[in-house]
Amino acid sequence: MNQQDTSITLPYIKLDVTMGALELVQLPPYAGSTLRGALSAATKSVTCMGKQSRGCTQSCQLPHECFYGNLFETPHTLSTPSRVRSSKYSPHPVLITPPEDGGLLYPGDTLSFSVTLFGQARHHVPRLVASLARMAQLGIGKNRGKLGLKSVSDHYSKKTVWCQEEPDTLNTAPLSPSTILLEQEPKVIEEKDKNLQDMKIRLFLETPLLIKYKGKSYHDFELPVFVQAVVDRMVLMASCHGTAPSYEQIRGLTDCWYSFTQELDVEVLQTRTTLMSTSRFSGRQQRKHDLQGIRGFVDISGNIAPLLPMLDMARVTHVGKKIAFGFGQIDYLIKAT
Repeated sequence: MNQQDTSITLPYIKLDVTMGALELVQLPPYAGSTLRGALSAATKSVTCMGKQSRGCTQSCQLPHECFYGNLFETPHTLSTPSRVRSSKYSPHPVLITPPEDGGLLYPGDTLSFSVTLFGQARHHVPRLVASLARMAQLGIGKNRGKLGLKSVSDHYSKKTVWCQEEPDTLNTAPLSPSTILLEQEPKVIEEKDKNLQDMKIRLFLETPLLIKYKGKSYHDFELPVFVQAVVDRMVLMASCHGTAPSYEQIRGLTDCWYSFTQELDVEVLQTRTTLMSTSRFSGRQQRKHDLQGIRGFVDISGNIAPLLPMLDMARVTHVGKKIAFGFGQIDYLIKAT
């Protein structure tokens, strides 16, 4: 068996979305949960094959074939790891990266955010564009302020996939399909990486980070727990939406990376984070949910080269809990010590 056979890959595409406010739009300070709810409702109204007032498994005979069902009520499959089968859904193959801040949008203002589609979901861009147009039409926020979909573009090439000037034209040629690779063995430091052995990373927690480990919620940043959460997220997403090896190989790969994270030759220099509290109202459950997570930045120094593949994974997949609402978005900057 070659290296590729014992690795986990996760294909994805990332799209940038721009909408224009047609009237006053009232967004909460953190808009991630609002955007997720609006896109979910719009997708259901456009693509649902069953009774929209009921869940997929209750009302639809084809939950595995419905775009809405696969995105927001993702059914378990044979590749779903046993440890998450007790959950109602498998990890969702859609990820919303919200704007940095919410607040009021006045007519003429723009709203920009990103949508990432993983695995098979990335083949359904036309359905996503139709759902985004419906989302803008239905309205967003407290007052259901109406917007117009202005453009959808590829995040990496910056080329336009759809625009309001040519509403009947959908060009998927510019899309830049990407793949995350989690290798069977952690990265070996090559000669070209030697200069990263005495450097510093500033890790930015751009949306709230909530990590739960062994039943405990962490409201302080702890590097080993963070790194393990990154590997957990990657393995889980690739198992459900990527190309994964057998269960035994997944366990071996996960154990290998966990052991590796305990031996990282790095240290946290300073942590500047604050606990952010927000809430969301679930229309399906008709109740409010309180959400918390830390935001800010963390400085890490030492032999940072082995950390970079993991941080690149987290940039794409996010990390921690409540990712469906945009939590766990990170970025980083390499600096000389």
